[in-house]
Amino acid sequence: MGNPNIVEDTKGKKTGPKTEIGIVRRQACQAKYSGDVSVKIRNSMDSAITRMMKEAGVDFKIPEKAIKQRSLFEIWLKEHSVKELTEISQMDKMIQLLNMDMTQRVMEKITMGIALDSDDVKLIRLLKDSLVDLHKMKYGEKKVNLNIYQDIREIMMTDEDTRSK
Repeated sequence: MGNPNIVEDTKGKKTGPKTEIGIVRRQACQAKYSGDVSVKIRNSMDSAITRMMKEAGVDFKIPEKAIKQRSLFEIWLKEHSVKELTEISQMDKMIQLLNMDMTQRVMEKITMGIALDSDDVKLIRLLKDSLVDLHKMKYGEKKVNLNIYQDIREIMMTDEDTRSK
């Protein structure tokens, strides 16, 4: 049975997602447009998705291109759960910290002419591995299965002599 006092319980309280990631994901899932491109832009100008796209450098002067980029971003956003998006965000922040630390350490040693020690190499490898893991989290792991044929002509030929072999 539901809460009969739900209206009174939620008065003055914000319901729905509270985090930035949750808000953006909700807006992506609720996005419904009419066929007119100018209406699409006007309806979405104040959304968190549009704000993020502007910060990323998307040019909204060409509406068709902006809508295409927004649609691709929304497709990517809908593929991931809020938990996955949070993990991606945290991993990205960690990589930024590692990058700053590694850059500062390595550049000081390089400018002073000091050789890199094993800790520096480990830090560089950790940064590389973290970047690989972040890429897998964002885009998934792609595997390619190749079937190699001895002779491509066997596939292309429809001659009965080659079929009987």
